Amino acid sequence: MHQSTDMEWLLRECAKTNSLTELVQIAAAELQKFPKGGEVVCGPISTGGRGSSEENLRVFEATIETLKKVGRPIFSQVPYEERIFFFRKRWQDSDPSRAGQYYMPILEEFYYPLFQTKLIKRGWFIPGWNSSFGARWEREQLEEVNADICDLANEWVDQILITA
Repeated sequence: MHQSTDMEWLLRECAKTNSLTELVQIAAAELQKFPKGGEVVCGPISTGGRGSSEENLRVFEATIETLKKVGRPIFSQVPYEERIFFFRKRWQDSDPSRAGQYYMPILEEFYYPLFQTKLIKRGWFIPGWNSSFGARWEREQLEEVNADICDLANEWVDQILITA
């Protein structure tokens, strides 16, 4: 396993950040707590999947918890999402022409540097991942750093939502 982090502390630290660069520094420090590297869950959150961010996040969180329960060294991105949504809103509000555009800084300034640490050894892909621009991009980046790719079975989502 890895050294546990006080979730309230982590959320407070995330809330203090002023940029995705600062946020990724916190995430990289958390990843270093996994002696053999961490694993991430990838799938739709803001685009694709079950049609809404709320429902996609519910599936995402249930997948993380289920994999943790069976002993996988899962690095959860969920504590970072609130701050990422804050940065996305600030980005959109700063230029009205960005309305409806994909928030590329999440990929380029948060996930790319995180994946480049090579501390993430495996990506678990939720069924429907290919409907998400971000998840497709994550898969390419994880393949580039030679992380293992695991596609969860199609029945996965329904099963974990029943037991969650």
